[in-house]
Amino acid sequence: MEVAVGDAELAPYVAALNGLVEARQLMPCQVAELRGEMNK
Repeated sequence: MEVAVGDAELAPYVAALNGLVEARQLMPCQVAELRGEMNK
């Protein structure tokens, strides 16, 4: 099963993730931190 998202398509996912993370007063993620399939 492949669940990776291409680097060019990460921005909306990072925005949604950061909304959840910031609601818990945690540090947001950057797109660069999530690039590449091994980081998913």
